[in-house]
Amino acid sequence: MQVPYDNSLLHKDLIEEFRWEFSVLYPYVPTNDLVIQYIEIERNRTLPQNTAIAIAIKRKYLKLIREFCIQNKLELRFIDNSHFASERVLALNNLASKGLVLSVYINKNYLSIIFSLEGKPVKFKVIQLTNAGEIPAYILNEIKNEEGNPLNKEFINASFISGEDLSPSMVRTLQNSIGIEFIQFNPFEKIEPNPKLIENKLFSDKFNSFSPAAGIAFRIA
Repeated sequence: MQVPYDNSLLHKDLIEEFRWEFSVLYPYVPTNDLVIQYIEIERNRTLPQNTAIAIAIKRKYLKLIREFCIQNKLELRFIDNSHFASERVLALNNLASKGLVLSVYINKNYLSIIFSLEGKPVKFKVIQLTNAGEIPAYILNEIKNEEGNPLNKEFINASFISGEDLSPSMVRTLQNSIGIEFIQFNPFEKIEPNPKLIENKLFSDKFNSFSPAAGIAFRIA
């Protein structure tokens, strides 16, 4: 979620504030069981006030992952959001550092949208999907060409797309519906792969599906 916040609050008080906000958004989730991280965003030309992007996960899932790592003699170092992990690939390849950038991540259950300004996130939104046909309308609503919208598509300098099982035909359909060009980036473009991987269909045709995994791996490199 993305919500306004008081930057005079201490970290502990901010976490409690976010916990309350999550309880309003998801009344069926016991918020005391949530582990919360957040990104502070200062007001800028797209936002009139300070906001924070807050991401939460149930503590039980962290425990399950940790136990799996212990049993398999692995060291757990990072847990990340799929879309933010994909964004790291863009940053490392200097693809999203100038102007206003739109990044879209598509999963079979949800659509995630991030707007970045000069390489820093300014808006984050996750939308639950019933079917893929809803995606163009949701994106168009965020970039609608109207006075007073700082995220108007006329101001967007570049647009990127990633996700699970994202086909070129789906990307073309979105481009035709929305009227902007999406770059379906390859997270492996700047690395030299094992020659055996080059012959693998998943590596050559489904490279975009691995952007979150590549992004979190690049945090370790």
